[in-house]
Amino acid sequence: MTSIALPVPGPGTTVPQTSPSSPSSPVPSSSRSARCTGRLRKVPAAVLRRPARRAEGPAEPPRAPEAFPEPAEPTQEPEALPVGQEAGRTVATETARDPLVAMARSVACPGTVTTWLNHWSVQHADWRSLERLDVVGVDGTLLQLALAVSGRRLARTSADLVLPTVLSQVLGPGARVALIGGRPGVAQAAAQRLSSTTVVAIDGFEDLAALRADPSCLVDFAPELVVLGLGAGLQDEVAVELHEVLPRAAICTAGGWIDQLAASEQYFPDWVHRMRLGWAWRIAHEPRRLLGRYTVDAVRFLAGFPSIVRRLDSLGGRCTTIGFDLRGR
Repeated sequence: MTSIALPVPGPGTTVPQTSPSSPSSPVPSSSRSARCTGRLRKVPAAVLRRPARRAEGPAEPPRAPEAFPEPAEPTQEPEALPVGQEAGRTVATETARDPLVAMARSVACPGTVTTWLNHWSVQHADWRSLERLDVVGVDGTLLQLALAVSGRRLARTSADLVLPTVLSQVLGPGARVALIGGRPGVAQAAAQRLSSTTVVAIDGFEDLAALRADPSCLVDFAPELVVLGLGAGLQDEVAVELHEVLPRAAICTAGGWIDQLAASEQYFPDWVHRMRLGWAWRIAHEPRRLLGRYTVDAVRFLAGFPSIVRRLDSLGGRCTTIGFDLRGR
């Protein structure tokens, strides 16, 4: 899938950015370049410039570099990554201080299609669709540990960890977001928790069938971000379909995140993430549906892991901190 390049500002033109002295200043929702480079509020970023042309005649004496103003107050947020000139390009993710922030910036890039795999979904993946995506992240400790044993060290950057950052810090206020998935009424309930965005909610049953037959209503809405919570395989297939009609939208899958957001703004307590007990928390809340996934399916995954690694490698691309980057193949 081809990444969409954004126009590069001309000489002396600066990309709109948050004022360092005003940490609460919103990121302009119209600035796709700012969002693609992942400029978070409170985080200063470099200014994009074209290389200056050499002027004819005597060379001017070199100018002292302009110092970027320091923030008025210290901030605990990660420093901005180096700025790339192509949409969808994640720069120096291996050296990022926070892979979740790096993944959030990547997810929000216009035209980028992102999905996540865990030990269960990788066994039910639609590999034809995966080959057409841009970034494949790791969702789940078991898959992360198994990949580390095979020499592929990736951070765990699941949708429930990344999307809150995308929605609260990367996208600007009033950003247009489409939530697609869940039983009737679930996406609507989740949308009510996203007060700073403009949301269209589409369930994963009759609404989804109508959308796939005629996506014109979503095209007219022109979402900046599409979140698909449709389950393994299907959500990747729909992501590819929607990218064809919404080439400028950032599209990502989310598994059960829409259902979780509808139930609670913070489905997993912080201590659950710290102790890597998300699987136990989910079993406790949905034992009938998930007990087999974290027992029988986990054993099946470990038994077939060598072939799964070969299948992942066959996708091509680069193995980076945030996942398998399939752009530029």
